[in-house]
Amino acid sequence: MSPPDPAPCKPGQGVYVKGATPRPCGGEDPTYAHSWVGPREGNIMGHEAFKRSSRLQANVELMRRQVHALRDALAIARVLNRTLVLPHFDCLCDRSEDVHVIPTCLHHGAPPSMQFPFKCSQHFVADTHKLQLMATEPTRFGMQPRKFDGAFTEPLPLRSHSFLDDPRTAAAIKDGVVDVTVGGDDASLAPAQGLRLPKGATNVVVQRELGELAMHRDTRVLRLSNAEGAFGGWETDQQQARLFTTMMEYYLHRGAWCCSSRNNGNEDGRVYTKEPPRYKMPR
Repeated sequence: MSPPDPAPCKPGQGVYVKGATPRPCGGEDPTYAHSWVGPREGNIMGHEAFKRSSRLQANVELMRRQVHALRDALAIARVLNRTLVLPHFDCLCDRSEDVHVIPTCLHHGAPPSMQFPFKCSQHFVADTHKLQLMATEPTRFGMQPRKFDGAFTEPLPLRSHSFLDDPRTAAAIKDGVVDVTVGGDDASLAPAQGLRLPKGATNVVVQRELGELAMHRDTRVLRLSNAEGAFGGWETDQQQARLFTTMMEYYLHRGAWCCSSRNNGNEDGRVYTKEPPRYKMPR
C-alpha cells in the first residue's frame, strides 16, 4: 500500500478561481528551518530540496520500496523462467527536469486539487531504456560473457502493466491468472491455505511452491499479492545468482529523482534511491 499525501493542501487552498492562477500549496515540510538563501523555488541543491519537501521525502521512500518489490519480482521471474508483467507504480512526486517542481512535487499545469499518491509512468521509478535492454539484449551493456567466464545472460522478458487489460492479449492468458499470497514463513505453508509463498523465499522454495514440481507449474499467470521482500536469495545455482545480482546493479539500482538544480551540473540536483537489502548467495 502506498502512503497518503504527506502534506496535502489546506481546505480552500489550490482551488481554481476563474481568471486567476492558484498558488502552489502542499509539499512543504512545515518543521524544516530553511538554511537556503537562494530562490524559493528552483535551482536549489538536492539535499536541500529533500529536506524542505515532505512529498519528496515520502516519494524517495516509496520508490525504495517499489524498486525492492520490482527486484524481487524479477528474481522470481528469473528463477521460474517466466515473463514479468510490470506493476502500475504509485508516485508522490513528479520526476522532472523542471527544477520548479519543488516543493510541491507537481508539474506546472497539474490539477491544483490532484490526489496523492497518483499512478505514474515506469520511468518515474526505473530507467526504461535499461529495462528494455535487460528484456532484449542484456549482453550489450555490462553483462558481456567475457566478464563471467563465458556465461551468457539470458534476457529477462517484460510486459507493460496494461498487458492483461490489452484486447490483443489472448483470453487464455487473461483467464489463466492464479493469485499467490506472499507472507509468513516456510513452516506456515499448508496445502489447505491455497497457493502461498513465504516471505524471503529462496530459489529452492520458489521452485518447490511455484515451479516445475508445483501443481500450478502450467498456470499462465501467477499474481503475487506483494513482491516487496518476497525473494530472499539463492541456496543453489551460483551462476544464476551471480548473473542476476550483477544485472540488477547495471539495470535497476542507482536510480534517482531529478531535478532541483541546474547549477554546477545535474548531480547537485539529484536525490538517489536507496538500494534494496542484499540477497543470500550460495557458497
